[in-house]
Amino acid sequence: MSTVATRPALKSGIDDTVFICDAGSGIRELGKDLLSRDPMPKDLHLFITHTHWDHIQGFPFFNPAHIRDCRIHLYSAGDGDNSRYALLSGQMSSAYFPVTFGDLQAEIISKSLNGEKKIDGVKVKSVPTNHPGGCFGYTFEKGGKRIAYITDNELEIADDVEFPDNGNTGQHREAP
Repeated sequence: MSTVATRPALKSGIDDTVFICDAGSGIRELGKDLLSRDPMPKDLHLFITHTHWDHIQGFPFFNPAHIRDCRIHLYSAGDGDNSRYALLSGQMSSAYFPVTFGDLQAEIISKSLNGEKKIDGVKVKSVPTNHPGGCFGYTFEKGGKRIAYITDNELEIADDVEFPDNGNTGQHREAP
């Protein structure tokens, strides 16, 4: 597993599969990095935690979205939920951006995660978090190793719970 993080965009490579979490301003640099690779990855899996501006504003500047041979699998957490697709395309309407979503050369494929899915041998799981407007975290697991990407989560700590848990024993120390 290799990981590159920017704000907020994270790319994790497990084997040859590219997983991207969020499309904030950091996805622009990630796109340039992906284009510089030989060969450039053609299948990208994009997971948006939530659609607040700081998590989607970089998508129009993500160079692979402008490449004809590229496929971007855009995941929503629930069955039939294409809100991520609708909001990414909405921010690129001509009133807001000079290049419309329909002008993108890449194939953007809206998919539902439905809680958990295997993608190229990697178990990907969505986890609801506590954030205004709704938010999901994601875990990626293969071969007994797990990466958790959980952002913008307001923890509700009971008065009788020691926090931070320096002994690493409490409920907030375990990834789902």
